[in-house]
Amino acid sequence: REAIGDAYSLSTTTRANSECFRLDASYPNYCAAVLNGVSKNLRSGDVLALTFATWQFSPYKLHKVRIGSLNNIREYTLVLESWHRLVLARNATMILLGDQTPLTKPGLQCVSTSFNQDAVGACSRTVEWSDLYGGHLRDQMHLLERAWPTVHFFDPRALFCTKQACGAMV
Repeated sequence: REAIGDAYSLSTTTRANSECFRLDASYPNYCAAVLNGVSKNLRSGDVLALTFATWQFSPYKLHKVRIGSLNNIREYTLVLESWHRLVLARNATMILLGDQTPLTKPGLQCVSTSFNQDAVGACSRTVEWSDLYGGHLRDQMHLLERAWPTVHFFDPRALFCTKQACGAMV
């Protein structure tokens, strides 16, 4: 999808389970098309924002089919290095986007209603759990941010946390 107006453009490219963060991607043609599209359109002053689900980089099993690996962090870093070279060459900026703490239930079940006023609490995780989950990936993203001046890491987790718990609502 593309929205273009004057000198501004927003392009979103997504495909579930594409694993373009890996060197050996599950959809190599798709991942190559993403790289080609960004390479063709990235200009000086642009911002390239990249994100992947934190569960890909954690060995904690969230769901029967969702289990990641700490080994994926190294591959992701190598892929980010190639994106960083492109961003540097084009005098652009790269933003690495984190994600919120995974909920204990699907998101729609985490919104309080008159029938279920504690839905938010039933979906929350402790702050300690949130801090540990994905910590290795966040540490790596902070290292890259310090090493590469045109790269910024935004971690939105704190927006979803109180002093006691992390949940679905900001």
